[in-house]
Amino acid sequence: MSEERTPLLAEGNVQTQDPAHIVVHDKNKTSEGETLVNFLKGCVASGVLALPFAFQNAGYVLGTIGMVLIIGIATYCLSLLILTKQTLCKQYNVDTMSYSEVGHFTVGKVGNYLITSALLVTQLGFCCVYVLFISVHLNEVWPQVTRLEYVAITLPVFVVLSWVRSLKRIAPTSMFANLLILFSLLAILAHCIQSMTNHETIYMDGHDCKEVIPVMNGTIATNQTRTIDVACKAESAMAFADVGSVPIFFGNAVYSVEIIGLVLPMENSMARPSRVNRVLYVGMAIVAVVYVLFGLLGYLVYGSATQGTVSENMPDNVLFNVVKICLCVALVQTYTIQLYPAVNIIEKAYAPKINHLSPSQHRVVQTVVRSLIALLTVGLAAAIPHLGLFISLVGSLGAGALALVFPPLMHYQLFRDSLNTAQRVRAYVLILFGVLGSVAGTFVSIKDIVNAMT
Repeated sequence: MSEERTPLLAEGNVQTQDPAHIVVHDKNKTSEGETLVNFLKGCVASGVLALPFAFQNAGYVLGTIGMVLIIGIATYCLSLLILTKQTLCKQYNVDTMSYSEVGHFTVGKVGNYLITSALLVTQLGFCCVYVLFISVHLNEVWPQVTRLEYVAITLPVFVVLSWVRSLKRIAPTSMFANLLILFSLLAILAHCIQSMTNHETIYMDGHDCKEVIPVMNGTIATNQTRTIDVACKAESAMAFADVGSVPIFFGNAVYSVEIIGLVLPMENSMARPSRVNRVLYVGMAIVAVVYVLFGLLGYLVYGSATQGTVSENMPDNVLFNVVKICLCVALVQTYTIQLYPAVNIIEKAYAPKINHLSPSQHRVVQTVVRSLIALLTVGLAAAIPHLGLFISLVGSLGAGALALVFPPLMHYQLFRDSLNTAQRVRAYVLILFGVLGSVAGTFVSIKDIVNAMT
């Protein structure tokens, strides 16, 4: 049997004290500062690059307001999740409880099933986004090879990465990957600031405009005219975008702030779990500033020329080719981390059916299933052409429910007998907001993806 453990689906351990207030003296436990650093590392990643595209689909005014609103609601929902988990741990005398277990004890088997399914969709969606991101950016660095050819070339790499059975084996590379992402984000941010201060003219990539010019006779213009193709100037950023594209903003915004899988493991790892909300509030405040700054600045610079990720807008030179390669290398490492929880969910589902096999046969089955999972993520990435729309789909389809729907629902189910009318209404509004945003984002993302493919 595999020795893997995933923090998203960890089993509880018996404990006789209130886990929310116990102080654990363990060198493996983290302080508030260490937890905050880990929290920010999980938040400020590749999803930030899609924020200018998100703002393009809302406008810089609505995008700023919407981003702050979504981060604020997500923060509140995460605090509800933590409170629900801590209350259940106290009731059942356990020190840890996973997201799906919280769903089981509050909503029943249906809650467990829905949360596990959403986690599976979200984690596999992250992996698909990484594969697509890598193929798109390698194609920009070396356009002689097509995007689909890069997908095929990298397939064996992702299959082999799916065989990793312990995250400890890739732990030494995590800090290196984080440094690569940080360097890339800073380089992109600096370029956006420079472009704005220099008032550079931005042109639409891959789009030509028609311009009518007079036919010249030497240096004299005649009465005749001709039409030529010229590079189109990008339109300036809009304060408010078309309302029909706002669901795309929702999906991208939720994808970028989707750290729901970090919250309970983060709280479980703290020496003082009762202080997790302090870390959450400080961390999300920092995240809000970074996200709004990155999304707003990127959209203001590139306007209608904004691509699915702002890294696609970067100039074709040595520096930004290095930046794109750095991002690709970092996401190869991150692919393994994001695939890990999904693999565990699937392996737990079929484990009882292969208990009769020998250890060697069991390992073969695991390897084959893992390879098929990796093949699925690569296949989906090959089929979907637009990175920004795919990010929106993943954010709407799974991440929205995990971050905005299930936490208030589980909190309501556990505390409904003690909630007053205002608290009940607030729970209904939060759940409705998450459901409507997720449904609309999923529908519009699928529609736009289909249009992009035809």
